[in-house]
Amino acid sequence: MSRTAAEVITEQDVRTYKYGGCGSLALAIHEATGWPIVAAVADDGLELHYAATRPDGRLVDITGAHTEDDMLLEYEFHADGGAVTLVDVTPDHVRTTSQWYGNPINMGAARRLVPAVLALGRAGTSRHGGTR
Repeated sequence: MSRTAAEVITEQDVRTYKYGGCGSLALAIHEATGWPIVAAVADDGLELHYAATRPDGRLVDITGAHTEDDMLLEYEFHADGGAVTLVDVTPDHVRTTSQWYGNPINMGAARRLVPAVLALGRAGTSRHGGTR
């Protein structure tokens, strides 16, 4: 019996790729799909999160596919309530950014998660079972 995407993606994966490792996952999704990468950027310039943008405009990260509004609301909390904007970034920018919060890029691990993350996004659910 095969496992569902939500069963493949562990809570540790969610912590790793939501906080600090999101850039490597966004890069891995970009490599697999060609989808552009977006950064959620606080008004002070701090890049809080990276995700890949599907052709339908939904933003895909470790927890599934999200609307732009959902992503902005999620990361406003991390910007201490300040404004957050979504900015298109290049893969090279993500590879060379200094804001990895001590988590070096682990592309091998991120690439292994891409099929499950894409399946989760296609299902229209978040990692925790809610619809997005």
